[in-house]
Amino acid sequence: MNADSNTSRDVYVPNPSCKKLSQYTWVGKVMGACFRGRECLVLALPSFIWKKISGEKVSWSVDYSTIDAAEVSVKQP
Repeated sequence: MNADSNTSRDVYVPNPSCKKLSQYTWVGKVMGACFRGRECLVLALPSFIWKKISGEKVSWSVDYSTIDAAEVSVKQP
């Protein structure tokens, strides 16, 4: 896979090593307030984050390659 095939270059990718869950809780509260208040919130997250939020199955080779295709191709068995 070509490294230029990354399609989600303009999205926010949360740091997986972040242990400050209060920061994620805060973003969740803002999302909930916007939803309840019918306000628009532009939140560009990669598809695998939305899949995790909605409970869908996430695949390393399919979903993560949109963020870092080079890393996915390195870790392929």
